[in-house]
Amino acid sequence: MVEGESDTQTLWFLGLPGLGVPGASTFKPEWCERLKGIDALYLHIEPDQGGETFLQQMAQKLHDGGYTGKVYRWSCGEYGEKDPSALFIKYGKEEPAAKIRASLDNAAPLDLARLTETIPTAVEGAPIRLRQPEGWIFSEKGISAIDEKTATPHVICRTPILITRRLRSLETGDEKIEVAFKRDGEWHSIIQPRSVIFQSRSITTLADQGMTITSENSRLVVRFLEKLEAENIDIIERADSASTFGWQGAKTFLPGLAPNIVLDIEPSLRGWAAAYCQSGTLDAWKAMVAPHRSRNRFRFILAASFTAPLLRIVRQRIFFVYNWGGSKGGKTAALKAALSAWGDPERLTVNFNATQVALERMAGFYCDLPLGIDERQLAGNNQGAIEKIVYMLASGTGKIRGSKTGGLQALQTWRTVILATGEEPITTETSQTGVSTRVLEIYGPPFDDERSAGLMHQSTAENYGWAGIEFVRRIIATGEDAIKERFAAMLEFVYTCTDGKNGSHAAGIAAVATADALLSEWLFAAPREEAEARARQMAEDIVRENAENSVRDVNETATQYVADWIASNDKGFHGDGYGPRLGEIDGNFAYIFPSILNKAIADGGFSTRKTLKYLAEQEIIETFHVGGAARYSTVRRFQGKAQRFVKVDLIRIEQDKRERQRSDADDSDLPEQGTFDSNFEEVTDDEPLPF
Repeated sequence: MVEGESDTQTLWFLGLPGLGVPGASTFKPEWCERLKGIDALYLHIEPDQGGETFLQQMAQKLHDGGYTGKVYRWSCGEYGEKDPSALFIKYGKEEPAAKIRASLDNAAPLDLARLTETIPTAVEGAPIRLRQPEGWIFSEKGISAIDEKTATPHVICRTPILITRRLRSLETGDEKIEVAFKRDGEWHSIIQPRSVIFQSRSITTLADQGMTITSENSRLVVRFLEKLEAENIDIIERADSASTFGWQGAKTFLPGLAPNIVLDIEPSLRGWAAAYCQSGTLDAWKAMVAPHRSRNRFRFILAASFTAPLLRIVRQRIFFVYNWGGSKGGKTAALKAALSAWGDPERLTVNFNATQVALERMAGFYCDLPLGIDERQLAGNNQGAIEKIVYMLASGTGKIRGSKTGGLQALQTWRTVILATGEEPITTETSQTGVSTRVLEIYGPPFDDERSAGLMHQSTAENYGWAGIEFVRRIIATGEDAIKERFAAMLEFVYTCTDGKNGSHAAGIAAVATADALLSEWLFAAPREEAEARARQMAEDIVRENAENSVRDVNETATQYVADWIASNDKGFHGDGYGPRLGEIDGNFAYIFPSILNKAIADGGFSTRKTLKYLAEQEIIETFHVGGAARYSTVRRFQGKAQRFVKVDLIRIEQDKRERQRSDADDSDLPEQGTFDSNFEEVTDDEPLPF
């Protein structure tokens, strides 16, 4: 017996005897007369609240109609589908029939009398009606145990406590219990592991929530809850739970699009969760941002906010979109506009003054949603800490930590696009290459004037929380394959725009441009061709602006630094009495004291070991092997004594420098390959090298 005509016809097509109910509310008890001679009914219960309602109503009407056969419950939910029609669409004809027959063989029997009994209200306003377990009573007075000898109840806990739901974690499979309790005339609910609820030593921690549980009565409270669950196992709802936002499956998303999934979070995270709320209307939000989408910087930042839920689909890694420049350009206003698509931007925005642990927990909780970090300058001059945050957030994985009871805590993972702002670049000349490849820097104001930015601050406080959910709803309706195709086409276009440069940023720009095209089409009703063309125009402009921020290998920068350091310290190599002696120059080679060179490299902000290894690989410094181990210094007589030096090939380092300059500039601005200009001449080994 199924609900609806299409599922009935599907069962017939699969060769299964099916009866269709046109909605449980329209089924009449007198129709049970037609069920005479049918020994068993198998009610299909859809895996949502509507399915449970169908079960309760049909049980009541079958009982009232005097149906005497056996009744069982089964569901296509065990195969991840809503109903028989969905199962057929996914698997075809033969496999669904076999799956349904297997479900029928394992169907759970139902007791109609028990399901339809009237359960009196024991406590006013209780969120659930439960049967009284044998030997116990719960009421407004609390929980009472019935004395077996005198048959009189005595109160063991002054707080009424009820089990309302069993929650199974989608991430770990662990089961928790949701309990409701009445305190000061109001009902409250909390979620705890079964090991807390059903253990006398741990249940006392619930006293902190307001329950009158002590070390004296804890054992009796646990015994009561055990009996309460056993007596009402058929009434207590079982639901799935999640501890993070984002995708919970291919077609469910938190917040907003997973009504049957309970958000199970720590109390400290409730403020963050509450920030995902709604104010104003979707039309008002669209009217707020539409005029500013003509400017590509604002348009790109806004579209980046909608890119976060696409990362899982297009298999794109996490990246930063960092808008920097002078004050009063509207950087924070643009960030708030982007975050307003999902919730209250004021509460969703954090700043760089947050700790790494806090940002890790926030990223893990806001999975598949954008993460907004404002005001890079609040981090001060601690560039190392900034780069550590970039690596940590872009890795998508938190720190592995041990648990108090042994073993490891659950590992935090996430997918997100980080939207950040500041008044200075987030990367420097000494930043590791990995930082540059993970950060897409957008320089300049997103608004034309300060007044527009000020109005955006005001408007985002009134209209928020609508567009993001609507965007995800359209993702689900469109399907992942179609989105992948559009991303692939956009990525191909962006690669042609980059002309082989900034390839590390091409995929990120393509993902944002794809989100922009979908946003224009779905929310702003633009024709697909027009939406795609405008998104490509934006992507091309961002690629052009980003060209000057081309990712440069930190080793190349370090090589340039060493060359400049040698050139600027000429007197230190000739012993003219000014300053410390750095070494000596002999022909086309500079011999530098290792400790001096190591200090110079470290003072420049580079890794000494990494830089020396790169210089050796480029044959700029000579490598000597002793016992199979590589050394970067050699012994040479200096002022009558044997001294150790790093031998630097000055011709090689100058050629390396010119090759990098040639690759960064137009060929017409440099001399022909293989020649030197008038400021440098190749010299013989017996001539001093001019600096």
